[in-house]
Amino acid sequence: MREIVLDTETTGLNPDPNNKTDGGHRIIELAAVELEGTRLGKRWHYMFNPERPVDPLATDVHGWTWEELKGEPKFAELAESFLEFIDGATLIAHNSPFDDSFIKAEMWRCGRGGWTANWIDTLPIARKKVPRSKHTLDALCRHYGIRKSARKLHGAMLDTILLAGVYVRLVGRLDQLELEGVNGGEVVYFRGGEYIIVAACDLPHPGPRPEPLPNRLTLPDLRAHKLFMQELEKDHQSAAESSD
Repeated sequence: MREIVLDTETTGLNPDPNNKTDGGHRIIELAAVELEGTRLGKRWHYMFNPERPVDPLATDVHGWTWEELKGEPKFAELAESFLEFIDGATLIAHNSPFDDSFIKAEMWRCGRGGWTANWIDTLPIARKKVPRSKHTLDALCRHYGIRKSARKLHGAMLDTILLAGVYVRLVGRLDQLELEGVNGGEVVYFRGGEYIIVAACDLPHPGPRPEPLPNRLTLPDLRAHKLFMQELEKDHQSAAESSD
């Protein structure tokens, strides 16, 4: 089964074009990454001109405004390329109904109102497998020890790579996701001089050394440490006696 991990960033929360109050929101970023067992494969990633303003709350999440996106292609210009990339694949997303609803709305605008896909939603899987109150992607990354530098903004490509690491753990496929690029990690997001290195796991242990390293502590160091521990014990005893 061909699997593609997918994520979207949008102008808001409601893609329904018939909702005149807070609907008609559009996709501004779409990222899709092949997951071949436990390895990341081909990628499809574009930014889009949403043809409408971006809600301020959405900008707070991903950092993009309409002014910054007006020079990007419209979704309709790349719809065929996207469909070719995902052809025959099962799509994996965190809270997939959200991404599905936005892609369907974009396809409807392109005259492809009958578009459907097979989805795997990692959110209900996480709720069953991970006993914790929060099941956001960040919370799951912390739970599984998927290391990433601190980030202020979300990005679709970064989130697909992080979700791939979470997914292979949720389904028990492997306890380690091998990222392309730097051994154990990869620069996956770059904007405004900021880069993020994602490491899906600790680097593999190289095994025991042929010869143990020499002790770097000198004899004076060992004596000083012994005196320190003796003083610490005296302080502890004094505190215990005074509490009595």
